Amino acid sequence: MDCVTPNSVHRSANSFEVYWPHVVEETLRHASPLEASTWRRTVEDVWLGGVHVPAGASVLGVLAAASRDPSRYPEPDAFRPQRWASLGAPSSLGACLSNGRLAGWS
Repeated sequence: MDCVTPNSVHRSANSFEVYWPHVVEETLRHASPLEASTWRRTVEDVWLGGVHVPAGASVLGVLAAASRDPSRYPEPDAFRPQRWASLGAPSSLGACLSNGRLAGWS
């Protein structure tokens, strides 16, 4: 959290309420409870990331890799909650959390 400074967080009467969902979102991205991997077998020839994978091949899907893609998340190994504010994306936890209602703040 050394990236979070007084200048990087919007200060207002409800700054905690606004910033808190970003911390939750970044925590789920950075240290997801779903960082598992899963094996699948292709049923037809496919191309994945420019690589030909023939039908019947075993493929290991690493779920955590999706949240570490530097083309989607600059500095993917850094814990930066403020990235969610700049993406303009709503919380994946839904509207009930985005305004702090889940915690009883509204």
